[in-house]
Amino acid sequence: NNNSSNNNSSNNNSSSNNSDSNNNNGNDPTPSLCERAISNYLPITTHAATARSFNFNAANNTEFHLESVAGKVGGDGNVDGKADQARFDNPTYTVLDSQGNLYVSDGYTRIRKIAPDGTVSTFVGKEAGYKDGDKNEARFRSIWGMAIDKHDNIYVADNGNSLVRKITPSGQVSTFAGTSESFASEALESGKTKFSSVSGLALDSEGNLFVSDRSDNSIYKIGSDGQVKTVVRDERGST
Repeated sequence: NNNSSNNNSSNNNSSSNNSDSNNNNGNDPTPSLCERAISNYLPITTHAATARSFNFNAANNTEFHLESVAGKVGGDGNVDGKADQARFDNPTYTVLDSQGNLYVSDGYTRIRKIAPDGTVSTFVGKEAGYKDGDKNEARFRSIWGMAIDKHDNIYVADNGNSLVRKITPSGQVSTFAGTSESFASEALESGKTKFSSVSGLALDSEGNLFVSDRSDNSIYKIGSDGQVKTVVRDERGST
């Protein structure tokens, strides 16, 4: 009887699995592991910029819906316009403001804006470089991370310039932390922190910005007063 019960249980599990695998409306393929992973975030990456849309259940039985927001597979470029006409060139990091606008780092030197109605525009940046100023003048060298605060200010990890940049809602860009000085000793003399390879960014509830520096193996904390403190540092790191 126990064997019979086990067999029945196995058959029920098999039926359940078959049922789950048929929830994709026939034409939509079963999502890949990559697509399952990115579904926990906003689906605007090179892997998710497709015309496909499907539902699936994660291991914890939480249902996700993955669909295209803007762009097209095989349609690389830098084209603004309606969602189905817009083109991206390696979209990577995303942040969402309080008005429902989605900001996407694109091509490592630009930040694109996707409005709630799907309209895509270039918010700031053009070719690689370093320049503060308004959204038409500012330049970035290699964007490796973004974060947004409660006032909709965007913070950018400008890895190529070893700086943390700040963008106001109106598109005014400034250098928030770091220095372009060539040597760390010069940075220390000027009272500024020299980042080596600024990458990930995160904000806490009090508005403190945490910055990871992958080359220094360090985590820095930038307070609301602009003061930089070392939170974690490998013995090979520097301040």
